[in-house]
Amino acid sequence: MGLLTSLILALTTVLCVTLHVVRRLLTPAVPTKGTTNIPGPVACRRWPVVGHALMFLRVNNMKDLYETIRRLCQKRDKVVSFYLGSKLTIGVLDAKILEAIVCMSHKCQNKEHELYYTFNAFTNGVFSKNGKGWSAMRRPLDHLLHPKNMEKLHRIAMEKAEILCMKLGDRCGQGVFEIKQVIDYYMLDITLESLLNVPGTLQIEDTTHLPELCSLAIKGMFKRIIQIVYRIEWIYSLSSLGRQTNKVKDQMRPHLKEMVNNCYKQMKIAGRNPSDPDFVPENFIEVAIQNYIREKNTEEDLIFSFLDLIIAGFDTTSVATSSTILFLAMHPEYQERAYQEQIEVMKNSLRAPTRDELSRMSYLDMIFNETLRHVSVPAIARTISSQFTIDEYIFPEGASIYVFLNHLFNDPRYWERPKDFYPEHFQPEKVAARPKGAFLPFAFGGRSCPGKLFGIQSSKLVLSNLLRRYKFTSSLRFEEMTYKYMVMLESDKGYPVEVTSHGSRRDNFAGLSRMLQSHIAAKRSEEYMGYIQEIDYLDSSFEQVGMGLLTSLFLALTTVLCVALYVVRRLLTPAVPTNGTTNIPGPVVPLVKSSHRTMAKL
Repeated sequence: MGLLTSLILALTTVLCVTLHVVRRLLTPAVPTKGTTNIPGPVACRRWPVVGHALMFLRVNNMKDLYETIRRLCQKRDKVVSFYLGSKLTIGVLDAKILEAIVCMSHKCQNKEHELYYTFNAFTNGVFSKNGKGWSAMRRPLDHLLHPKNMEKLHRIAMEKAEILCMKLGDRCGQGVFEIKQVIDYYMLDITLESLLNVPGTLQIEDTTHLPELCSLAIKGMFKRIIQIVYRIEWIYSLSSLGRQTNKVKDQMRPHLKEMVNNCYKQMKIAGRNPSDPDFVPENFIEVAIQNYIREKNTEEDLIFSFLDLIIAGFDTTSVATSSTILFLAMHPEYQERAYQEQIEVMKNSLRAPTRDELSRMSYLDMIFNETLRHVSVPAIARTISSQFTIDEYIFPEGASIYVFLNHLFNDPRYWERPKDFYPEHFQPEKVAARPKGAFLPFAFGGRSCPGKLFGIQSSKLVLSNLLRRYKFTSSLRFEEMTYKYMVMLESDKGYPVEVTSHGSRRDNFAGLSRMLQSHIAAKRSEEYMGYIQEIDYLDSSFEQVGMGLLTSLFLALTTVLCVALYVVRRLLTPAVPTNGTTNIPGPVVPLVKSSHRTMAKL
């Protein structure tokens, strides 16, 4: 009987703990106030407590997540509501509804916590912050990226584009290579030098391995999104994913810390004090330092507070530019037309275009926008801070809005050939005929992409330089393309292209290009191979994270059971034990289904 009682108490404790954990996981950080009349999914039942969360049980990656959401939205053409626990989520599927939401963007400005909290494991910067902390970092960033500063940023992009063209010189006629690996360093150099005032020399010599490490960071962030139990910090820290996250941060930390230390030195030399009330930051590391002093954060917070800007700055533009080159390689007719426009605007010159010349490359604009239609951020999520109504649909305070950009960008209601790569989608008359909400690749409102203008400018600049020098081909076919869901949609098959020179337009950079390539090859160390092995190991860890999660949960429940048994035994053990027995009768109606002898044994 004593064993049975202990078992019942232990199981009761485990059940209570489990219910507490489930309740905590399904309780949103921002509760919904009020209800909505927006219809729910047609083919999915809403269950008590968990809502529609059971639909997400088999989700293993971000692609599965979006496919599940797409199934929930079937047969709804404007908006749909579903519940993840008690969290009301509203999916937006209509361009005109989105256009109306844009007009009320001040009522849904905050990022959705349940989605963006995962970024805090790596960085808690301007990308994921909300409220005053966000505005304190966003205002100076907007100043750095103001149109009046574009000429200075353009000169930096011109310099880095020339280096990229030199590097591609030796690729001519050398077979297939991954164009994104080259573009990554171009975009990273621009981001470091223009926004952080860190010399952008990684195209010549990579001493940081930041592109590979940032890729691992992104994978880890999204893996945490789809595993709901990782919202509990101790479970996440014990998991293989949490341990690998710390390894990636350990490899990033010295490089980011060096950037911060150099920034401090430069401010000291210039006699500038970030604690001064009149201090005006001149780059984003200074913004991070100023915020670190104001909020009294830790040094670790400071070091990683601008990592999200690095990732957002180079990763998104690299994916867009690399995809443009790949899509043009698949469509020689569009590549030729883009080349002819370059000749028309730039004549026989191989120099980098000015901002005015870039503005006259209208067909390149159409090509770049069509690329963004296919590879943009698949969805954005906001939290409603004040209730509003659109077309009689109620959007209550606290609910989450998910705008499914990928759905809108491929909706046949707005696009003539949604599944094709068709730059003519962006002819002026066709753009004018579509609702503005049909194409918002840079989001909307105060949380829209701050680097929109600079990102487009730096991408078009390098595309112009490359198209005048080289011709690209690829064995991939556009209709066979599949994507993985990261910050943007990325090609599952990579970005393989071959490059050849435009004959008589061959430039004279081949010798310098060979010198640069030799310098890079000489600097590749055994440490780099260690990073690659670390990447392969982490990728395999991501695949096994499901089993790791199950093991962690089992160990956690076993620990809870043991602790519960110990506590119960401790509570029921008297300070002075009873020696012997008694013949005094017990209660006539027992309060519990166990005898006083059983309790005595406990």
